[in-house]
Amino acid sequence: MSIDILTGGCYCGDIRYQIEGDILRSVTCRCTSCARTAGTHAIAWLTIPSDSIVLISGEPTRCTDGIITRTFCSRCGTKLTYRDDARSETDVTLSSIDPFHRTPSLIPASLESNHIVCHSDTG
Repeated sequence: MSIDILTGGCYCGDIRYQIEGDILRSVTCRCTSCARTAGTHAIAWLTIPSDSIVLISGEPTRCTDGIITRTFCSRCGTKLTYRDDARSETDVTLSSIDPFHRTPSLIPASLESNHIVCHSDTG
């Protein structure tokens, strides 16, 4: 799905970003890694080419295990992105997209059908 521009950021407003280009897919994940870092049983993602996201303000904190890099706001804790360093794609949390951009076409079908698509369950 091609988009013009999506904007988003963290809850407190310190970190803002902009996405231009294509959304490759929208998925919901409940692997152990995503569930534990999000503090919930599942998290919704928009997958985009990594070069499609531009940081407008703030600097997210990065957490990596050498394979996966996640970003979040160190002030309010909002989870922002997930990136497997072997891919040229970045997953952006659907909940960090500005509400006026969250149209039905962005919501993963798996949220409606209970069909869950997961990242690799690495523990």
